[in-house]
Amino acid sequence: MITGELKSRVDTIWNAMWTGGLSNPQTIMEQWTLLLFLKGLDDAQTLAERQGRARGTEIERNLFPDELDGIPVVDDAGNKIADGRSLADLRWPRFATLPPAEMQEAAENHRIPFLRRLASHWRARPGCVLCPATFPIASRSV
Repeated sequence: MITGELKSRVDTIWNAMWTGGLSNPQTIMEQWTLLLFLKGLDDAQTLAERQGRARGTEIERNLFPDELDGIPVVDDAGNKIADGRSLADLRWPRFATLPPAEMQEAAENHRIPFLRRLASHWRARPGCVLCPATFPIASRSV
């Protein structure tokens, strides 16, 4: 059982998702899991970068290269405004500070395809939670 500040934080996130249109607890947990997974990927990348700098070597695998993902960025009217989003924008520090409209667009059109590509070698494994992932949060306030 969680109590205190942690419970307060969990309740805040839960209430934000609930008021944002997610009323199914399973969907909320799936979205939360995907966000935590993305945060964990960034943490692992940050650690690898620090270790590489300390050793004076290049990191073995850059999960978030500063290159475009090739998926067009569109505005609310559906007009193409860029040829793609930088994968570095999906790193937690950048993603978490995007303005709501931009975060919504990044999550809907870029985060899920990024995670699917990352998990493509897991497809044959039963229980792969990233393969059928979607982004059902419709409210930019969440």
